[in-house]
Amino acid sequence: MSMHIAGLFFLGWSLLLIWAAQKPQERKRVLLLTFFPILTAWMGAEIFAILFIGLSFTARLPFWFLQGALFFLFIFAYSKARHSYAKWWTQRV
Repeated sequence: MSMHIAGLFFLGWSLLLIWAAQKPQERKRVLLLTFFPILTAWMGAEIFAILFIGLSFTARLPFWFLQGALFFLFIFAYSKARHSYAKWWTQRV
């Protein structure tokens, strides 16, 4: 049952991101609403698994690198979109 619910959330999130990708300048804030909760939940699950389940920190290290890379890539893309949108808006008026 929980796998079905997780699948529905994954499908909904994917459709939301596809919708936002159609007009990325206007819908860039959608990424804030989707990316940060997902990344923080993923990091929280990793911390929980290390502290309470007993998984090895070194076994989870590749995921920490992946999460860090995703975080910096998102910040770079969001700031670039924000600056290009500001430039586009000032040229338009």
